[in-house]
Amino acid sequence: MKKTMVVSVLACVLLTGPARAAIYDYTGNMDNGSWTLEKVDDYFWDLWYDAGMSQTADYQQFQAVYEDPDTSSNRGAFTWEAPAGEVITSVTFHWNGNFGSSWDPVLFEFDGIEALAATTTIAWSAEGATSGSTTVNFDAVDDVTKIGLGFANQVGYQYWYVRFSNAQVTTVPEPATMSLLAVGGIMTLLRQRRRL
Repeated sequence: MKKTMVVSVLACVLLTGPARAAIYDYTGNMDNGSWTLEKVDDYFWDLWYDAGMSQTADYQQFQAVYEDPDTSSNRGAFTWEAPAGEVITSVTFHWNGNFGSSWDPVLFEFDGIEALAATTTIAWSAEGATSGSTTVNFDAVDDVTKIGLGFANQVGYQYWYVRFSNAQVTTVPEPATMSLLAVGGIMTLLRQRRRL
């Protein structure tokens, strides 16, 4: 009986198999339908430019507008959320801009925090860089379901920008979903055994 149970569990694991990855490729097409602009509530809006202007289909541009760095913190991003039942395991993207040493392009990692608050996790940053590409990996058990390409720093200057392009996001089924599939497979095997 024990031997049969072990075989059944192994069969169930084989049936469910490894988590199948999904790749969402935005190379040359950072479309607005998938990337949502989010900004902090206390942003001081410029009368002529809105922060986060999208210039072309090829990239998403986050345009800085003037604010007093002593009273608020520049934080904003184009965010992407995984479909229900999926978690993000990696993201690759390119950036370039005309910013200075205090202009910091970042990747925000959202773990249940929806607002771009000071407590939002920053998974990667490139302080002072003017261009580059990077890949950031996440563990599936961390349940990262939302990311944001943007900036975080105190900037008291206007018209600096950073452009994000060629993003590629990889997801897998969330661990809880895979566990339910495994349990369901075991129950199915047990029912079949009882019928025999």
